[in-house]
Amino acid sequence: MELMAEYVTPGGSGTAIGTLDSARVARSIAILERARALRQGMTLEQIIDFDLVPTA
Repeated sequence: MELMAEYVTPGGSGTAIGTLDSARVARSIAILERARALRQGMTLEQIIDFDLVPTA
């Protein structure tokens, strides 16, 4: 869990845990694609509906 902390916390932005922004999600998608844990070419809109989560 400690190794994943930087990927799941808002990283010093002062926002609450659970908030999302498109840049952070895009970075996560890229990491998962490089690890072959997600198929190449997925878009933000295919993965998350930003209307359903708190925003940063």
